[in-house]
Amino acid sequence: MTARDRVLDALNNRGSRGRGNSWQCPAHEDRSPSLSIGPRSDGNGVVVVCHTGCETEDVVAALGLTMSDLFDEPLPRPDPAMPRRRTAEYPYTDEAGEVLFRVERWEPGKNGRKKDFIQRAADGGYKTKGIRRVLYRLPDVVAAAQDGGTIIVCEGEKDAEALARIGAVATTMPGGVGMGWRDDYTASLRGAGEVVIIADRDDAGITHARKVAASLTRFGVPCRITLPAVERPKADVSDHLAAGFGFADLVPLDGSGEPPADEGMDEPAPEAEQEEGEEPTDRFPAIDWKSAFATDFSRIDWLPGRFMERGQQAALVGPGKAGKSIFVQYWIFCAITGRPFLGDDRREPLNVLYFDRENNLRDIVTRMVAFGATPDDLDRLDYRLFPRFSGSLDQSATAAAELIAIVDERPRDLVVFDTVSRFITGKENDADTWLQFYGRVHAPLKARTIAGVRLDHMGKDEERGARGNSAKSQDVDHVWELTRLTENKRYDAETGIEHITTGLKLNRTHTRSGLGEDIFLITRVGQRRKGGLWVPGGTRHELTDRALGTPEPGSAEWIVQQLNAARVPTTWGRDRVSRKLAELGIRARKEKIEEAVKIRKNGPENLPPNLPHDLEGVPAPLPGAGFDEFPGQTCPAGDGGRSGQPLQNLPAPALPLGRGQGGGPVQAEHACTVCHTALDPGWASRGYDTHIGCDPMTGSHPPELDHAPHDAA
Repeated sequence: MTARDRVLDALNNRGSRGRGNSWQCPAHEDRSPSLSIGPRSDGNGVVVVCHTGCETEDVVAALGLTMSDLFDEPLPRPDPAMPRRRTAEYPYTDEAGEVLFRVERWEPGKNGRKKDFIQRAADGGYKTKGIRRVLYRLPDVVAAAQDGGTIIVCEGEKDAEALARIGAVATTMPGGVGMGWRDDYTASLRGAGEVVIIADRDDAGITHARKVAASLTRFGVPCRITLPAVERPKADVSDHLAAGFGFADLVPLDGSGEPPADEGMDEPAPEAEQEEGEEPTDRFPAIDWKSAFATDFSRIDWLPGRFMERGQQAALVGPGKAGKSIFVQYWIFCAITGRPFLGDDRREPLNVLYFDRENNLRDIVTRMVAFGATPDDLDRLDYRLFPRFSGSLDQSATAAAELIAIVDERPRDLVVFDTVSRFITGKENDADTWLQFYGRVHAPLKARTIAGVRLDHMGKDEERGARGNSAKSQDVDHVWELTRLTENKRYDAETGIEHITTGLKLNRTHTRSGLGEDIFLITRVGQRRKGGLWVPGGTRHELTDRALGTPEPGSAEWIVQQLNAARVPTTWGRDRVSRKLAELGIRARKEKIEEAVKIRKNGPENLPPNLPHDLEGVPAPLPGAGFDEFPGQTCPAGDGGRSGQPLQNLPAPALPLGRGQGGGPVQAEHACTVCHTALDPGWASRGYDTHIGCDPMTGSHPPELDHAPHDAA
């Protein structure tokens, strides 16, 4: 039995799923295949690599195997008299020369191997999971690429150093051919006049070289594949140089620029591709009905809030200043800290990557403080502010590769784009724009079981949802629309704090799965001190607790209920009602106000049965807007351009003249008990002690005049 057969049998026996070279890793809970199985460079066995960071020894132990089971032929036992020592160290740095990690070469290797390579973090630790992976000698590579020079890609650090000693700009990738080439390595080579790939003279080396060439070709980087002039199996470039050959003596590989047949632009990882000789059924898997029906699909891996599943892609749409960003940021704050969200149970903390081209640093920090966050709470939130990709994410393959490279730097559960229109250059009304965005962004995220959320604006006609082509709704699993229904403000003079309560509606307009709720009614509560500073921990989003059978907030019936609760006369017209709603902090569409006015003027007999037909037992009036408010204020740092600025005190609105307030002389001894200004003598002589405009329905007028008509609108 070959080493590959042993590993595949062990994977099947332990319930791992996969095909070809890509399988679920048995050493951790793996929802998507992250384990690659490839041939050793010497042809004697297989290399097993978990791309989430599990050590090979842990993977082998989880399979019930030993390291020697990864070899086809038993290796000679090392001479115990030969000490194991570190023979070389290769630092990998970022573009500025800062060390990210090191690769150490040890000879002899363990379990009879000739050599071993060990990766260590810059601080000397052995945990390198989450550290950015880069090309070797990256500063030299980037400089040569920017100058349009020639760069050589070989298979190991030793070869790259040998080439550098003769004046060439050479590089390699960490981990050898078994780790697979990544498109973000290609992004570092863009601009080069030519990239020469030197493959070792073995099947693994040539296969790897073709994958590198395929990636370079997709990104428009000129390249060719060559072989050492030494015609010996497994010969590498070091053997080529040791034999006295030079750069001009490299042997071209025929067809080097052609990508493998199964290489695709949107494939999640090159190391997961099909091997030669693999059965076609592995590429076109048929459903095993017995296994499928035995699977428990009732178990749904929800993200906090239960409005999307792990790995799904969603769009959040809303009009400007509706509070989309603050809603998502509060959701993320709960998600990364394991807090419950919208009544959902506590869940394991998530890792979130946020690309923001909408909000400035002050907005973001102000909101996080308002949520009650501290810097220590935000370790799981990787926030990229106004990122500069090399192009748009719908048009540029290079920009998409840069994005995916950042995604792959650390474990991710969710990626957010705020706002998506700022990341594209194609027309929003063009279906190709969104098909390309899906292929370059959503598809790779989905392949990695990483959820994606993009924020978007409404079109001019809010009834039609997000602006742009309908393909925007078809390429995601869910489309959620967030609208603001109400906003009330109350100022507490004793504490100097303004309490702002905003009613929101989250409505799912498109869904692929149909699972979960379609509507969430949400209350956002915020507290702001005089001067515009938000109270730490005073802002939150909660599910709105409303009694069964009450009208939906924002509907005409609901507006009727609010007007009745505020004791607004039923004879008031649209304009006067609109002003009163604004005073109450209630935003409503023109047609909804007109409908509500019509319902009220038609009398109680036309009211919906769930509304009160009289004013007995009606709740107290809603708190009106304070004098500190200004139009457009929706959330912390969301004031439409005056983020965090102190509010100006506005003069009290002029009171409308009540019946009898105009004309004749006014006697100061008759004063309104509400506004304390003079009453018309005739009005006062009839027993009234308030202006109608001040308090039209409180019963302040004399009992014998209860039947008197109220002021008309």
